[in-house]
Parts: sequence; structure tokens; C-alpha cells
Amino acid sequence: MDKAGMLLEVKDVAKYFSLKGGRLLRAVNGVSFSIAAHEILGIVGESGCGKSTLGRLALRLIEPSAGQVFFRGEEITALGRREITRIRAGMQMVFQNPFASFNPRIRIAGALMEVCRYYGMSAEAGRERIASLFGDIGLSEGLLGRWPQELSGGQLQRLAIARALLSEPALIVADEPISALDVSVQAQLLNLLGDLRSTHAAAMLFISHDMTVVEYLCDRVAVMYMGKIVESASTPEIFANTLHPYTRSLIAAVPRLGGGDRIIPARGEPPNPAEKISGCPFAPRCPEAGERCRREAPEIREALDGHIVSCHQI
Repeated sequence: MDKAGMLLEVKDVAKYFSLKGGRLLRAVNGVSFSIAAHEILGIVGESGCGKSTLGRLALRLIEPSAGQVFFRGEEITALGRREITRIRAGMQMVFQNPFASFNPRIRIAGALMEVCRYYGMSAEAGRERIASLFGDIGLSEGLLGRWPQELSGGQLQRLAIARALLSEPALIVADEPISALDVSVQAQLLNLLGDLRSTHAAAMLFISHDMTVVEYLCDRVAVMYMGKIVESASTPEIFANTLHPYTRSLIAAVPRLGGGDRIIPARGEPPNPAEKISGCPFAPRCPEAGERCRREAPEIREALDGHIVSCHQI
């Protein structure tokens, strides 16, 4: 993909956490990707692969250990705390747990108006903006006077999306935004998130562990394992021509009706990210691993046009 004019560019970003004994936990270990305006990129992988940490690094909610992040061509990793506030309106986040997203001591109207004031809106402009968004997300303005604990998870997550949209951002990072909700509510919110690019011209970094969800929603998919992207391509390409054994195992783990041959999902647990790993981190779980895989870590490369992969067997 041509990276000229990208909305978001992440270049070789890493995040290491110090542990006792001088060890480092490599949560994100040299990741690069880009997102174009109005595009939805899915980041998918098992719990603990570093995808949520990557989302926070992309917004600079946490400081990177290495690498660069560019938003609208400006390097935000080089900005001071006051300068980063200037661009906050353009990039927002929707978190996984809607019940933890709102202060239980503040009514919904107060929570939303707090955001409006932060971005310099007058009380009147804030009320008008909130009323407009409530129409877009399909909620009644009668909820404004209620407390967060009086609402369902689906209602709160819609409100979290509305709060993220108050500043009219160009980019939303959605971190597992539907995983804590009932299946019927998940479908409604997926449709709502998909509509954001047409109704609000918002691009999205959508973080999930569910291959079915990213197949439905995303334009491109990047698969993470042990802090690195191991495969990335357009959504149709990655599902029609899956190259990495780990990606195949994720797809195989999705329940499906009917019989037929199926790939066996990966067994066992990922290695400890705080320990030094020789060779490919997926080798101990990979049915296709050879001697080179156990000895030498593969480099990520473009195997096909626009389809990148990190695997010795490709």
C-alpha cells in the first residue's frame, strides 16, 4: 500500500516493561503499520499478544520504548505533553469495558458535557452536539439524566462511542469494544461502528481476538503474535489466501457448521515474553515448524503484492 498521505503511520514501535531481576517484558516488539483516511484496520490475536498496548501506543496514551508514530504527517512521539493535547481531538479511543468507562458518580449528561468543555465548546454548542450524536447512535435523550449503573452494557458502549465522537475525530481506536456484550448487542454495535466512516468520516483501528468480527468489519487485517505482526493483508486476501500457520489456527478456531476437513487450532500456550526466545516464537506450537524455525527468527517480508508475512515456510 502506498503510504503517502496516510492518516496514521506507526514505525518500528516497541514497548518494554521492566520486571524484577533486570528482565524486560516485550509487550510490543517493533511493529509498523499505517491507516488511510476512512479505512478500518483490524488488529487480531490471542490475549496477551500486545494488541491493546499497541492501540494505546498509537494514540500515545502510553510512552513507547522505541519507534515513531505519525498522525496526519506529524510525529506525535516527539511532542511534549502540552503539544500532544493539541491533537487529542483528532484521535479518540473506545475501551473494552463500558461499565468502567463512566464515572458512577456523574450522570450521563455531565460526563458528556465534561468532554465538550475540554474541547472548548460552549454549553449550548455541547448540548447541540450531544443531541445530534444521540440521533446517530440510536439512543433517546432521556438517558442523559440517568446514572451509568442504571444502563445496560450496550447502552453504555453506544454512549462511549458518542463520547469519542464529540470532538469529531479522524481516527478512533476501538479496543475490543464488543467482547463484553451479548451477541445480539454485538451485531448492533458492529453495524454502528461500520457506519461511522460514512456518517462521521472516521478511520478506525479495530482491536479484536475474533476473526469472524474482523472479517465482517475491517478493510485490512494485521495478525499479532508475541508483540509482533506476523501477517497482514486486505481482508479478502488474508481469508482466501492465508499464509501464516498462526493465522490459519485462528481461523480454524472459529466455530462453524458442517463437516469437512479443518485445520487444527494451535495448541499450548505462547512462550513467556519476558524470556529470551530462540527462533520463531510460534515454532513450539506450529505443526509446520522445521529446524530453521527453532533456530532463526523470521523477518517480515512481502510475500505477495500487499500481503506481508513473517514465516520461513512461505
